[in-house]
Amino acid sequence: SFDRYLYAVDAADGSLRWKFMAENWFWAKPVIYNGTIYAGCLDGKVYVLDAETGGQAANAIDLGSPKDGNSVSSSPVLAGNSIIVATESGKVYSIDTGNNQKRLLVNLEEKVYAPLAASQGNVYIHTASDALYAVDAQSGAIREFNIK
Repeated sequence: SFDRYLYAVDAADGSLRWKFMAENWFWAKPVIYNGTIYAGCLDGKVYVLDAETGGQAANAIDLGSPKDGNSVSSSPVLAGNSIIVATESGKVYSIDTGNNQKRLLVNLEEKVYAPLAASQGNVYIHTASDALYAVDAQSGAIREFNIK
C-alpha cells in the first residue's frame, strides 16, 4: 500500500488478519512460496514474512539504496525454488528460498518497472526502453527480443 503497510485480509470475510510496515511503499505484488511472503519495496529491500502471522521470517534482503535505483516496483516471480526480483535500475537478483541468500543474476542496465513473468526456467523482463529480455533463471544468460 502507499501507506508503507503490507496488509493480509481474511478471504472469507475481508477482516484484517495482520499488517506489516516498511520504510517505503509496497508498489509490487508480493510472491508467496511455502508459507513465506517475499515482498519487494521501494526502500530497496525484499521483506521475508510469515504468511500466517505477518512477522519477519528472516531479515529483509537489502538490494541497495533507492537513491542508486535499487527500488523494487516490478512484481517478482517464482522460478523453481528461487524468487527472481528486479530493481528499477535493471539489476536482476535470484533469492534462494532455502536460505534467503541473494545472487546477482544479471544487470540489464535499463529501467524496469513492469511485472516479471516466468516460464520453463526463463524470466521475462520488459524494460522502459521497450526491450524484452528472456533471462535464464539459473545461469543469467540473456536473449533480447525487439518488441517495438
